[in-house]
Amino acid sequence: MLLNFKRNSYKALFRAQHGKLSRAQRGISFIFMFFFIANITFAQTDPLTKKVTSLVAHKEPIESVLSSITKQTNVRFSYNSQLIDPKIMVSVNAQNNTVREILTIILPPYISYKKIGEHIVFVAEEQKIRKTEYRDLNGDTYTVRNDEEKSSSNNGNLPDSCLESVNLTKNDEMKTLMTELLIAAAMVTTPVLADGTLQATSYALQGKENLITPAEEGNLQISNFITSIEEKDSILVDDISAPLVVKPIQLTFFYPLGTGWVKSDCNNYYVSLNILGGVTGATMALDLGGLFNINTSGAKGVQFAGLFNSTGSQCSDIQSKNVQFAGLFNFTKKGKSAQFGGVFNIGDMVWVQASGLNNIAKSAWMQFSGLFNIGKTAYLQAGGTFNIAQKAGVQFSGIFNIANDKSGAQFAGISNIGCNSPFQAAGIANVACNTAFQTAGIVNIAEKSACQIAGILNITKKGKFQMGMINVRDTADGISLGLINIVKKGGVLEAGIEAGEFVHTALTFRSGVQRLYSIISAGYNFTEKFWSVGSGLGSSFKLAENLSLNLELTHAQLYANSLKSSQWKSLTQFIPVLNYRFAKHFKIYAGPSLNLLIQDYGSDDYRVKAPYSIYHKEYSTSHLGNRNTIDLWIGVVGGIKF
Repeated sequence: MLLNFKRNSYKALFRAQHGKLSRAQRGISFIFMFFFIANITFAQTDPLTKKVTSLVAHKEPIESVLSSITKQTNVRFSYNSQLIDPKIMVSVNAQNNTVREILTIILPPYISYKKIGEHIVFVAEEQKIRKTEYRDLNGDTYTVRNDEEKSSSNNGNLPDSCLESVNLTKNDEMKTLMTELLIAAAMVTTPVLADGTLQATSYALQGKENLITPAEEGNLQISNFITSIEEKDSILVDDISAPLVVKPIQLTFFYPLGTGWVKSDCNNYYVSLNILGGVTGATMALDLGGLFNINTSGAKGVQFAGLFNSTGSQCSDIQSKNVQFAGLFNFTKKGKSAQFGGVFNIGDMVWVQASGLNNIAKSAWMQFSGLFNIGKTAYLQAGGTFNIAQKAGVQFSGIFNIANDKSGAQFAGISNIGCNSPFQAAGIANVACNTAFQTAGIVNIAEKSACQIAGILNITKKGKFQMGMINVRDTADGISLGLINIVKKGGVLEAGIEAGEFVHTALTFRSGVQRLYSIISAGYNFTEKFWSVGSGLGSSFKLAENLSLNLELTHAQLYANSLKSSQWKSLTQFIPVLNYRFAKHFKIYAGPSLNLLIQDYGSDDYRVKAPYSIYHKEYSTSHLGNRNTIDLWIGVVGGIKF
């Protein structure tokens, strides 16, 4: 209607720079505005533009939601129950939204509608304009969108082969319509500037989606725009078919040579029998293929194939629920499955996966493979080389296990890595953020730990118990048992020199925490000419500011200078000593010692003499022909620590 006035009417209306308008021109402008306002008023009676004040529904039947809309707007709906299931569950939260906006949310993507008075009739959607773009001579680009368009009505249920696309060239009628929309919107919402231009930010029709969106802000000369609008792209119209068609059975030699021909991937079969290989949209009971089975959307039931089974695709949202057997591999994009493949399996939510090489799943109950398993969530993983999961229940592998977030228990031939792993056992190393128990042949590393046992090294920031050759921790709130125990805060780390009546001079090293520390010692007897090498444990009790009592138990082996002695000689000592700190890092100590010397020697072997004995006993082991002695005495020990 607006275009009947042609360009002269528009120029007359906005020609402010050429003087006042004539009486005829003012009359034409008045008539123009009258009809335009009448059109706007008429459009407001459109049932689709009526607003729903408040509508909140969470997983309620669509018929109930439509009934609520009718009560608030008096708009009535008609539809075939075979086209739309009245019991289909929908959710919506609308506050002062139009009927059109709510329908866009709750209707299935393959459903459209027609207006008949105050009635809206639902029909199967046939075509949809996706996008149209225009630009003016100044290079500004304008995008036109179908206001009723949502995501593709195919919704992943159909492959591209089930769609028929056609390109329609935009003609003068479309160009004319766009010009009319722009000018109409500008006349209502934007005042004319002194130079006869309109602000580009104002001439878009307002709604849920703007029909026209300027590419950039700026002023637009209307007279130029009318004559310079150009076409940029064509309109793409899709002929959207109905959802998958259910059929009882198909027989295929090799796709597409079968009963379904090229359209078999648009059908849902109860049984699909493929002599070599077949393609279907979906199957509901049995899929049997000599070489392969391919379901483009999904599958339920059982699949057997000589080479592979493939269910679902990147554009499919159907949830599968199937069991797959294949000589090579199995693939399921979405849904629950059990997969048994000769080489590998790839699944979404998997009950069980078993393969010769590897398994990959988003979520899996059990994974068994000869090489490796990968799962975002896995309750049981058993792999010949390694397992990787974000969350894992139990992991077994020949080489290593990795659980990025949580794991219940990890067992590996070489190493385990887990963020929160209650139990880790590895031949070489374990690494964890938080752990209850770690045992490894070489090293354990954890941020927080309850118990660490390693052949060589344990490292933790905060832990309860450590046992290994070397233990390292940040805090002194636990216990470490080892030859060297390093505690960064509040621990014991002391070297010393001491002397006694039996071991004349010895070097000592104490490390750990006050309540329990380790002792390493090496000494020499200048009279009997033997070495002593030993270790022990001690505990310290604070008596005063610079005074403490230490209770120590040590055990040392004695070796003659010649190192020819093959017999066993040992010295065990219990030493209670007083320590006095006379400088920040220096202590002197002294105290008595209770000494027990046990020797096993032959007739020609070297024998160590005790300083004296308060208890002495000799006996022989007849079956070995050796003699043994036991000597007990009280001595004294003193020294300096630093």
